[in-house]
Amino acid sequence: MRRPSRRAAIAGAVVVATIAIVAAVAFAPWRLFIDTEVRDADPFAAVSTTGDSPTAPSTAPTTATAPPTTTTPAGVEAPSPTTAPPDPTSPPTTAAPVIRVGSFRSIAHQTSGNVRVRPTPDGRQVVFIEGLATDNGPDVRVFLSPHPPEGDDSIYGTDELELGPLKGNIGDQTYEVPADVDLSRYQSVVLWCERFSVGFGVAGLTPA
Repeated sequence: MRRPSRRAAIAGAVVVATIAIVAAVAFAPWRLFIDTEVRDADPFAAVSTTGDSPTAPSTAPTTATAPPTTTTPAGVEAPSPTTAPPDPTSPPTTAAPVIRVGSFRSIAHQTSGNVRVRPTPDGRQVVFIEGLATDNGPDVRVFLSPHPPEGDDSIYGTDELELGPLKGNIGDQTYEVPADVDLSRYQSVVLWCERFSVGFGVAGLTPA
């Protein structure tokens, strides 16, 4: 029986090594043993716990002055009282902010933590993930999803709004939402691995 040549053996070893390297880069198995912790500040810290916007400082009340009394001759109709114009210094009436909250459940990886989605005091819209604990992994993204949190990960991965790569698998982290996005149309926040099309965890959003 003819033994393979040394050149063929070397070529085979190179192919095996190349496959191993490609697989290692794709799966990044070392990430399972490395935690990345993030501690972003709470962007809603200046908002009251009732969900209302911060109230403007009150001003001293203004004492109304009664209009002068005039005598109208008989047979002449008295002029109708005029309505005072609106005070230009009064703050405009704004719609109540959309406030959604939820907690993560696991999909393909053990995941826990809480989510708050709402405008901030400075007018931005953000998703704040608090106390997150999940596995590390390659190419994990944060999505706002119009899909409900029930079911397996097959319903996710389409029609989502991507907010960016997951900053870390542990801790508190903030993700900006474009100002023109209607937050009310999204039902969940999904941690999604783009490379392998698998969900790590999902948090359903309900009104606060």
